[in-house]
Amino acid sequence: MPQQLPPNPSIYNLKKQAKQLLKDLKAGSTEACDRIRAAMPRWQNIPDNIVLQAEVPLRDAQQVIAREYNFSSWQQMTTEVQRTDWAPADLLANALEAQDTIAIADLMKKH
Repeated sequence: MPQQLPPNPSIYNLKKQAKQLLKDLKAGSTEACDRIRAAMPRWQNIPDNIVLQAEVPLRDAQQVIAREYNFSSWQQMTTEVQRTDWAPADLLANALEAQDTIAIADLMKKH
Protein backbone atom coordinates (compact mmCIF):
# COMPACT_ATOMS: atom_id res chain seq x y z
CA MET A 1 0.00 0.00 0.00
CA PRO A 2 1.45 3.41 -0.94
CA GLN A 3 2.63 5.58 1.89
CA GLN A 4 3.37 9.28 2.10
CA LEU A 5 6.85 10.68 2.35
CA PRO A 6 7.68 11.76 5.89
CA PRO A 7 7.82 15.47 6.69
CA ASN A 8 11.17 16.89 5.56
CA PRO A 9 12.22 13.77 3.64
CA SER A 10 15.90 13.10 3.18
CA ILE A 11 17.39 11.45 0.10
CA TYR A 12 20.03 10.03 2.44
CA ASN A 13 17.33 8.30 4.51
CA LEU A 14 15.56 7.05 1.39
CA LYS A 15 18.85 5.53 0.20
CA LYS A 16 19.24 3.90 3.62
CA GLN A 17 15.78 2.36 3.22
CA ALA A 18 16.77 0.86 -0.13
CA LYS A 19 20.00 -0.53 1.31
CA GLN A 20 18.09 -1.94 4.28
CA LEU A 21 15.74 -3.71 1.89
CA LEU A 22 18.75 -5.40 0.28
CA LYS A 23 20.11 -6.37 3.72
CA ASP A 24 16.72 -7.83 4.61
CA LEU A 25 16.79 -9.90 1.42
CA LYS A 26 20.26 -11.21 2.24
CA ALA A 27 19.01 -12.08 5.73
CA GLY A 28 16.27 -14.23 4.19
CA SER A 29 13.26 -11.98 4.75
CA THR A 30 10.21 -13.19 2.88
CA GLU A 31 8.59 -9.82 3.61
CA ALA A 32 11.40 -8.20 1.58
CA CYS A 33 10.66 -10.66 -1.24
CA ASP A 34 7.00 -9.65 -1.12
CA ARG A 35 7.93 -5.97 -1.31
CA ILE A 36 10.17 -6.58 -4.34
CA ARG A 37 7.47 -8.57 -6.12
CA ALA A 38 4.75 -6.01 -5.32
CA ALA A 39 6.73 -3.14 -6.83
CA MET A 40 8.75 -4.72 -9.61
CA PRO A 41 6.86 -6.51 -12.41
CA ARG A 42 9.88 -8.54 -13.54
CA TRP A 43 10.13 -10.14 -10.07
CA GLN A 44 6.39 -10.90 -9.69
CA ASN A 45 6.44 -14.58 -10.57
CA ILE A 46 9.81 -15.44 -9.03
CA PRO A 47 9.63 -17.71 -5.95
CA ASP A 48 11.14 -16.59 -2.63
CA ASN A 49 14.10 -18.98 -2.81
CA ILE A 50 15.18 -17.52 -6.15
CA VAL A 51 14.70 -13.89 -5.07
CA LEU A 52 16.66 -14.55 -1.89
CA GLN A 53 19.55 -16.05 -3.86
CA ALA A 54 19.54 -13.37 -6.56
CA GLU A 55 21.82 -10.37 -6.67
CA VAL A 56 19.04 -7.79 -6.59
CA PRO A 57 20.59 -4.53 -7.78
CA LEU A 58 20.41 -1.38 -5.66
CA ARG A 59 18.48 0.35 -8.44
CA ASP A 60 15.69 -2.24 -8.03
CA ALA A 61 15.59 -1.67 -4.28
CA GLN A 62 15.45 2.10 -4.89
CA GLN A 63 12.60 1.56 -7.34
CA VAL A 64 10.72 -0.44 -4.68
CA ILE A 65 11.10 2.42 -2.19
CA ALA A 66 9.92 4.97 -4.78
CA ARG A 67 6.86 2.91 -5.67
CA GLU A 68 6.03 2.35 -2.00
CA TYR A 69 5.88 6.14 -1.72
CA ASN A 70 3.64 6.24 -4.80
CA PHE A 71 6.21 7.55 -7.29
CA SER A 72 6.75 5.93 -10.67
CA SER A 73 10.54 6.05 -10.35
CA TRP A 74 13.43 6.74 -7.98
CA GLN A 75 14.34 9.77 -10.11
CA GLN A 76 10.84 11.21 -9.84
CA MET A 77 10.87 10.78 -6.06
CA THR A 78 14.31 12.30 -5.53
CA THR A 79 13.44 15.23 -7.79
CA GLU A 80 10.34 15.86 -5.70
CA VAL A 81 12.35 15.64 -2.47
CA GLN A 82 14.98 18.04 -3.83
CA ARG A 83 12.44 20.65 -4.89
CA THR A 84 10.72 20.67 -1.52
CA ASP A 85 11.12 24.01 0.23
CA TRP A 86 13.49 23.18 3.06
CA ALA A 87 14.37 25.37 5.99
CA PRO A 88 18.15 25.86 6.36
CA ALA A 89 18.14 24.04 9.72
CA ASP A 90 16.54 20.98 8.10
CA LEU A 91 19.06 21.03 5.28
CA LEU A 92 21.92 21.27 7.78
CA ALA A 93 20.51 18.43 9.89
CA ASN A 94 20.29 16.20 6.81
CA ALA A 95 23.80 17.13 5.69
CA LEU A 96 25.19 16.41 9.16
CA GLU A 97 23.38 13.08 9.32
CA ALA A 98 24.78 12.14 5.92
CA GLN A 99 28.22 13.45 6.91
CA ASP A 100 28.13 15.43 3.66
CA THR A 101 30.94 17.93 4.23
CA ILE A 102 30.41 19.63 0.87
CA ALA A 103 26.73 20.30 1.59
CA ILE A 104 27.63 21.49 5.11
CA ALA A 105 30.21 23.93 3.72
CA ASP A 106 27.76 25.20 1.07
CA LEU A 107 25.07 25.79 3.69
CA MET A 108 27.50 27.61 5.95
CA LYS A 109 28.51 29.90 3.07
CA LYS A 110 24.89 30.65 2.12
CA HIS A 111 23.63 31.22 5.64
